[in-house]
Amino acid sequence: MKFGRNKFFKRKARPLIGVDIGSHTLKVVEFGINGDSRVLRRIGRALVPRNAIQEGAIKDPEALEEALKTLIQNLQPKIRRAATSVSGYSVIVKKINVPYSDEREIEDNLIFEAENYVP
Repeated sequence: MKFGRNKFFKRKARPLIGVDIGSHTLKVVEFGINGDSRVLRRIGRALVPRNAIQEGAIKDPEALEEALKTLIQNLQPKIRRAATSVSGYSVIVKKINVPYSDEREIEDNLIFEAENYVP
């Protein structure tokens, strides 16, 4: 993955859907655009099916998929672009020291460090 200033730090805001798969609840939000800012348009949530997630791992992906499809159908989002993230034991955290400097130098340092760790 190549990090570049235009791609990583200076992205123009676009409408998107955020999906959060928690251990007990599925959450979906839709963000629209107002000027340069994102605004919340829709929000929905549903219970995770019983035993679909156990000890932080997805054990029944079909049940989870069906619950997520139903939630999205009920929410009726206007867009299809989604943002996701990974948390818990699947995440590797690397702390780095960045010397105090101006914003551009901090961005350059972060891009350089990220290229060393992101495959």
